[in-house]
Amino acid sequence: MPPERPDDTPPAVVPEKVLEEELALLYDEAPFGYLSTTPDGYIVRVNATLCTWLGLGADEVLGLHLTDLLTAGGRIYHETHYAPMVQMQGFVREIAVDIVRADGSRLPVLLNATLVRSPDGEPRLVRVAVFDATQRRAYERELVRTRDKQQAELRAQAAQVASATATVSQIIDAATSTLLVATDADMIVTHFNRGAELMLGHAAQDVVGRPSAGILGVGETLRQAEDLGVSPDSALIVAALVHHGRPRDWHVTTASGESRTMSLSFTEIRDEHRLIGYLCAGEDISVRLGLEAAQAAALQRELQSVARLQEADRMKDEVVSTISHELRTPIASIQGYGELLADGDLGELTPGQSGAVEKMLRNAARLSALVEDLLHLDRIGSAEEVPLHLAPHDLAALVVEARDSLAQLARSRDLTLDVQVPEEHVLVLSDAQALERVVLNLGDNAIKFTPDGGSVTLTVATTPAGCVLTVADTGIGMSEEDRDRVRGRFYRSSEAYRLAVPGTGLGLSVVEAIVAVHGGTLDIASTLGGGTAVTVVLPAYVPEA
Repeated sequence: MPPERPDDTPPAVVPEKVLEEELALLYDEAPFGYLSTTPDGYIVRVNATLCTWLGLGADEVLGLHLTDLLTAGGRIYHETHYAPMVQMQGFVREIAVDIVRADGSRLPVLLNATLVRSPDGEPRLVRVAVFDATQRRAYERELVRTRDKQQAELRAQAAQVASATATVSQIIDAATSTLLVATDADMIVTHFNRGAELMLGHAAQDVVGRPSAGILGVGETLRQAEDLGVSPDSALIVAALVHHGRPRDWHVTTASGESRTMSLSFTEIRDEHRLIGYLCAGEDISVRLGLEAAQAAALQRELQSVARLQEADRMKDEVVSTISHELRTPIASIQGYGELLADGDLGELTPGQSGAVEKMLRNAARLSALVEDLLHLDRIGSAEEVPLHLAPHDLAALVVEARDSLAQLARSRDLTLDVQVPEEHVLVLSDAQALERVVLNLGDNAIKFTPDGGSVTLTVATTPAGCVLTVADTGIGMSEEDRDRVRGRFYRSSEAYRLAVPGTGLGLSVVEAIVAVHGGTLDIASTLGGGTAVTVVLPAYVPEA
């Protein structure tokens, strides 16, 4: 509070001349360039900062046209964009051009200009703020180089995966002496290899997508059911064959009417949690059974066939798992082995190899975060079917625990990470995992969008409105338009695209969904270039008396 003064004491008055001198000094010594031009672009005033950048005196600059300070490209941009925009909308923001110094060198700058009008609406002058963009330009170039490099690596990885998948598929189809028939869990045929076509006489296009019942013959299927002691239902028969485990002889009539004896085995195709299909694999053993004298040779062929079958079965399982399995399992595997490599558990790495492993882990973490965000949004969307596990949890302790994870994310960055929590408990009725995701997503966003040299602060407090979590950064911030739209799924701000900041646009959507189901609110305060503060308010937990 200002000190009180007696009513008879007049307020201090600063002479107008002193104020004018202070304003002139502030104008000249501003940390950015400043000039004023006539509406048609002739310079009528310039500050000392800009003169220093140009290496010219003020008397050398006054009277010049603004385009006299620009490169050839800048003059063209002035005529086609800058001048028309100033005249039409009365201002321009962050026009990137180069100005030419007295020694001929170039200085990258950003121009912000405002048209000043007289009381009767006539253009009077244009005020232009000039900002040194040297570091920003270099940073942008580095971001573009990094983005291009990462995209090239991702394309190479995608090509390797596609090549491996195609190779495995070709190997399976090239096994013409082995029958391989795969179905989904509903017994619909999903794969019918070349060996199956040759042995059974059916074309793959006539079988794939249709029920598997009848492919091996209705009569023979009934015989197998009787031998196994089950009812003649396709699902029950296959389950019994899988449980039996060993190959069984099937007497099959091909599409051409030829009778053959085939040794077939049936296995389940599973991911970690559920049955996704069945695989029937086998060989034609008609010749072996018909030639008793060649029994030993036939047995050897069978053993070789079983070995090939096991290898083909393994590769088939890998292909089906890659295509059908939830993404979390392969991503977790990539991360696990990547960490083993990074820690040197599998041998010493060269600096180049260490860098490659670090990039691999970073991209795997992004994929993992994307999968977890998508799954969490899906679970939140069906919250009635998947209830939250609510219990009192200390928000302050949770934020302190999350600090190590966030510090790990920022380990290669020049950032200050600060956590400010009260000593007393800040209890909220919440799902612990969901609340942890709120803290990590907000912290991750703040770290990603804050350039080196900045800071990220996580604060927990208790207010009459509830328990408050604030994540504030000194990063790139957002425009008002982006701030209004950033809550939407997959939305990314224009600054994020321009600076090539990696991300999916899902993190904030996940946070808002979690906060909503906890009965809380989320507020975003941000200005372009001025950082962002996200505030989450959750109802305080009050124990029953």
